[in-house]
Amino acid sequence: MIKLKRIFIKDHLSKPLRHLYLHTIIKGLATGLLGFFLPLFLFSIFGKIEWVIVYYLCTHGVTLFSYPLATKVALKMDMKKLMIVATVFLVLYIYVINLFEVGVSLYLVGLAILLINLFRLLYWVPYHTEFAEFSEKHYRGRELSLMNAMIALLGISLPAIAGFIIVKSGFNTLFVIVLVMYVVSVFPLFGIPKKREKFSYGYFETWKILVGEKNRKTFLAYFADGFQSAAGYIIWPIFILLLLKGEYLSVGFISTFIILVSVVLRLIMGDLADHKNKKKLLKIGSWLYSIGWLVKTFVESAFQIFVVGAYHGLSEVLLRTPFDTMMYDRAADREHYIDEYTVLREMSLRIGYLSLLILSLIILSFAGMNWVFVAVALVVLLVNKL
Repeated sequence: MIKLKRIFIKDHLSKPLRHLYLHTIIKGLATGLLGFFLPLFLFSIFGKIEWVIVYYLCTHGVTLFSYPLATKVALKMDMKKLMIVATVFLVLYIYVINLFEVGVSLYLVGLAILLINLFRLLYWVPYHTEFAEFSEKHYRGRELSLMNAMIALLGISLPAIAGFIIVKSGFNTLFVIVLVMYVVSVFPLFGIPKKREKFSYGYFETWKILVGEKNRKTFLAYFADGFQSAAGYIIWPIFILLLLKGEYLSVGFISTFIILVSVVLRLIMGDLADHKNKKKLLKIGSWLYSIGWLVKTFVESAFQIFVVGAYHGLSEVLLRTPFDTMMYDRAADREHYIDEYTVLREMSLRIGYLSLLILSLIILSFAGMNWVFVAVALVVLLVNKL
């Protein structure tokens, strides 16, 4: 049995990491409240899943081609300021998305795409760079899993609460609550010390390194992660909503139960990731996770959604904990090139996102949405290239 003192390792958390923890937890709870339902909101606005996919194609396409140049310009500011400014753009994005319900227009959609890209381009490179530097190498797996478990534990009931709010008060109330939570998440960032990084690659040099032979395995691993993430974040929620005939409350309750059964394993896996062979754990997790995507192809009822979702949630922990730990290990090993490594990772993720979305449009033109999951089951095994 794993001792609690080996899991709850507060003595090993640096002061900056504790501030980053608090920010991530508050922000994670806000995302947990809205995240699963945002694609469903867009689906209710646009009316067709194809238009939702096109919207996300636009947002991630802009992100991909802007990363090298935007990072070079953005890193003239210190990391803390970048994350604070980025979170402000995220708040503005939520506000604009909320206006879709009043009346959607090309102007509003374009503004939303601009704001979410300003958030991504300013936020993720500083965030991952700071976490890699603030976390302790020998405890990184437990530090990471503890943070994620706290978000999951505190947010167990959030999907059910979100579903209830949508049914009783509509999306507008949900957006307001999430907006306030994102604002609150800014305050812990003021406790992080100022730090600057310099992005050393040129625009075309970044692309050359990204697709170069030396970076091939890393690219494929993060490409696969982006591919499956897009399916889980966009396609799967809409698939569930259609299967449950638009019952937002049912979607929320099922999601809550799935989160509940995965919290304990998340803590256990963090400890294992620090003491066991991460590559072996990743291989086991990826195969189990791949099977979960295959099984999702045959889901036809609410009970099956719960069973498959619970299994998939558990297998995702088996995959994500060693995968994310290895990601921060690799980033930390780059020392002064952490930001360059993070940009390459983010670009690989976006290419994975875009590939899944394009493939989904192709599949939907002649087959059902569930066949997208077969492709995900195959591609996700590439995470073992890391």
